[in-house]
Amino acid sequence: MKSRGYQPLSAQTKARKRRARPQEQLIDVDPVLSARVRSDLKRSLTPRQIAGRSRLGAVGANIDVMTHSPDAEGRSVSHEAIYRWIYAHRKGEFTREGIGGVKSSKKRRDR
Repeated sequence: MKSRGYQPLSAQTKARKRRARPQEQLIDVDPVLSARVRSDLKRSLTPRQIAGRSRLGAVGANIDVMTHSPDAEGRSVSHEAIYRWIYAHRKGEFTREGIGGVKSSKKRRDR
């Protein structure tokens, strides 16, 4: 007879298998998006600004051409994906590339 309800041992096993094979980040896989996001971060744009501009460019809206920013060629990326991509990298990796203020090394103060 099959038991019903939550099975903690099988749930834990499934969670470990899923964690062992993380998904690739969209920005790492797509060199065009990677170049666009890195360029815009160097220009001190926020992930929300980058995502908004890429979304408008993907739908063909009449927007001013962003100077010093590579063409996204109709591709778009969400701000959540950009934040996940940023926090997946090690601290200091972006400062070596000249992208400042992405990850803070300051510790939070106790209240």
